[in-house]
Amino acid sequence: MRVRRAPGPGLGRTARPRPGVPRLHAALARRERRRARLPRYVEEKGLPFRLTVRSADQDERLARRYVAEAKALRPDLVYTWGTTATLAAAGEFDKVDPAANITDIPIVFTMVADPVGARIVPDVRSSGRNVSGVTQTVPVDSEIEAISAYRPVTKLAIIYNPTEVNSVLKVAELRAAGAARKFTVLDRAIPLDHSGRPNAELIPTILKEIVAERPQFLYLGPDTYVAKRADQITRFANDERLPSFAGVELVLCQSHALFGLFARYHTLGKLTARKVEQILVEKQRPQDIPIESVNTFTYVINQTVMSQLQLYPPMSVLDYARVVKSCDELGE
Repeated sequence: MRVRRAPGPGLGRTARPRPGVPRLHAALARRERRRARLPRYVEEKGLPFRLTVRSADQDERLARRYVAEAKALRPDLVYTWGTTATLAAAGEFDKVDPAANITDIPIVFTMVADPVGARIVPDVRSSGRNVSGVTQTVPVDSEIEAISAYRPVTKLAIIYNPTEVNSVLKVAELRAAGAARKFTVLDRAIPLDHSGRPNAELIPTILKEIVAERPQFLYLGPDTYVAKRADQITRFANDERLPSFAGVELVLCQSHALFGLFARYHTLGKLTARKVEQILVEKQRPQDIPIESVNTFTYVINQTVMSQLQLYPPMSVLDYARVVKSCDELGE
């Protein structure tokens, strides 16, 4: 397998495709080439795919540009990472714009937290169109149980980007869980600047407001904007002795979150690549391949942060949790 990468924010040059070799066009929400795991699975399986990678880096304009590029290049399949990139490529299932969205090339997505809520598909059993994919979502009840197993929770805080559909959906889920389980959700959206983008300069102010409310934990979920700033956010929170819970692997591994429960990226990559194989090798239609979620999750505790905060879990949690100093210790 040959992997081509764009030389920066431009479109780059595209080599003449080899006859008979399926071409995959990957549009990633951020620079997640290593974690996407698709190239590794393709190599391990010896699949004859040629992969072109484009990283939109959470920029909707770049995402739209790469979608236009894919429409012009006409690869055999488009692979998207994240809700933003997937919506740019596929559009909402009942509001597809053939001029802007991809309608006649199979799309396989991954790392979309709620494809039904984001209106990418009407039902996980079938997209009803040229789309299939994988979701990494951990059920919110499982997340709350994981948090409560560490310490009882009466107040749970979340900071989020209000322009990301998946983040808004997650806040709604947490509110519903809070109402059912009798805990308060302190949800704080990052204010937008004059251009309609989140204003990162206001994050410290929001965190100070959150700390003043004295929640037990800060929840960091499937939010690309927050994930990119998770190191800054968790450092501040730890200084205020506010431990953080990570709902995705990236946040735990690139921040100072105390613990998390999530689907492993390599598992997501294998499941996603299997769908690519079903479409390109086995010639199945995307609409005949159900949207799947990973059904095994990993509970991980950051040993360094645990010691720093002197916040140790009950012995019962240690029966199933992985306690690590680095995510490298998790292996594959």
